[in-house]
Parts: sequence; C-alpha cells; structure tokens
Amino acid sequence: MKAQTCQEAISYFEKSVQSGRNDLGENFFKENEGHFWGLIESRPFMRAKAYLADALLGCGRIEERNFHLFTDLRWLNQKPDWKGINGIGVVESRVERSSKISCERRFYITSLDCIEKFSKGVREHWGINLCF
Repeated sequence: MKAQTCQEAISYFEKSVQSGRNDLGENFFKENEGHFWGLIESRPFMRAKAYLADALLGCGRIEERNFHLFTDLRWLNQKPDWKGINGIGVVESRVERSSKISCERRFYITSLDCIEKFSKGVREHWGINLCF
C-alpha cells in the first residue's frame, strides 16, 4: 500500500502498531518490561513504532507567525488616494518542515486598527489549517 498523504501514512502505521500489539498480547508487554527491545519477537512491533514516529515527525511542521499592525498613518492619510486606511499590517512567518525552514513577510493594507481583529482576519482569510 502506498499512502497518498501524510495523514494516510500515519493511519497505516498506527494500524501496524496496533496489529503488532495485538499479536504480542498485553501479557507479553508486562512480562518483558525493561528488556522488551532486546527480544526478537518484539522487533516487528518496534519497527512499526519507529516508522510511526518518523511519519509523525516528517509530517509535522513547526510554524511561527508574528503579526504587526502600524496605525499611525497620519503621513499617509494626507494623500487623497489613501484616505480611510487605518493600518498597514505585516505578517512574518517561519515554517520548519522536514528540517527545511522557510520565512516570508506579507504586507496588508487594512481599515482595521486593532491587532486582534487584524490577525484573526488574516488567519480566516487564508483558512489556516494546522492539520496538514
């Protein structure tokens, strides 16, 4: 079987781990606590656990966003084309995924003058989804 998405791969590995747990039985885990890793019978289960851990790590990402909103725009409102603009927003993003790091900075012109509303609006606009 070949997984099409990270979530599908994780699901396959979770099923493999559960299958290995079922094959060994709960008593095997209790009886062999402390030296479980050294037993040949435990290796398929431990391999499945390692693959699951790799999939979780590989599919995961660390994301950091910083929102800034500049509202002192008196200099800009003096120009007729820019009247009514209440803020210039900036979103700085840093994403780490599979040991690759990407950074970006996005700028927004907004009628909002509240950082909470601005950050919420940006997240909702782009449909931020932390799952995948």
